[in-house]
Amino acid sequence: MLLIGFLPLVLVPLALSRWPLPEGGVWSSSFNYLTGVLHVGMTVAFYYDAELRQFRRMHRRVFYGWPIGTILVTGVALAALPIEGRELISVGFAIWLAHHYTGQQIGVVSLLLASTEPSRKLLRGDRRFIRSTQVLCTIGLIRSAGFGDTFLARVDFRSLELPALVVLGGVLAVTIARSPGRAQGPLRVMSLCWAFAFVVPFVVVENPVTGSAAAAAVHSFHYVFLVGVVTGGGRGRLGWLPAFGAGATIAAVYALVPIIADHGMAARLAPALLLGIVAAHRAVDAHVWRMRDPDRLAYLRRGLAWL
Repeated sequence: MLLIGFLPLVLVPLALSRWPLPEGGVWSSSFNYLTGVLHVGMTVAFYYDAELRQFRRMHRRVFYGWPIGTILVTGVALAALPIEGRELISVGFAIWLAHHYTGQQIGVVSLLLASTEPSRKLLRGDRRFIRSTQVLCTIGLIRSAGFGDTFLARVDFRSLELPALVVLGGVLAVTIARSPGRAQGPLRVMSLCWAFAFVVPFVVVENPVTGSAAAAAVHSFHYVFLVGVVTGGGRGRLGWLPAFGAGATIAAVYALVPIIADHGMAARLAPALLLGIVAAHRAVDAHVWRMRDPDRLAYLRRGLAWL
């Protein structure tokens, strides 16, 4: 898990410096399909997992109400708001995405610690540190959004990144130093350093899209692996294939929508549909992987037990 977490942070910027992403149709490229869209589609596995049937009934608002509401509200907003208002939607999207990224990081670190000792839990200070990296992640993602000819394009977000990284480095050192003796260990220290390294590309890589792509690759690869393992656990070596196949299909629809709906009202409605799919991914993800809930933790452990 840590290997998947560290390698893309270095390899993706190196690869994109040699083979830059295309200027247009970025989300339809194969690179973005694998590192940004595929994992979103794999959330569909939780919509048909038989073990989650009762959970879905208890959380209809999460599985159905929230995505449908996002499509309707976003569709109206994109049709009615001036360009500045639509750009503010992008800012809100970036803030939400950063929260989603750091939420998964907390889950990954918790799973890593529990893998060595089932009763071992993430310390409150560690959780606070990982959440604090959301500040720099948000700034980096806002920079990557691109604001055209609006007032947001004139804000110097870049100047905020280096001071934020220095502060986070200090918080990391204090977090490690103040931990009780029982919590010390190379796995924990490496996990927290990974959470810090996750936001470093936003600062050291000049192109904000490339920095965001590095973080997106880590997030996506972790999610694809975990969903495949959890939903396919105990079903043999190829138990992950149904979730992967269903997710790949949904992701293909996601990638094709902007190409098909490239003009008129359809072009306005397409982003709303895409945001609805993303809303389903993030809302369901936040509830299914809530490891502080004993039922959710038991479900995840059953899926991961065969590893």
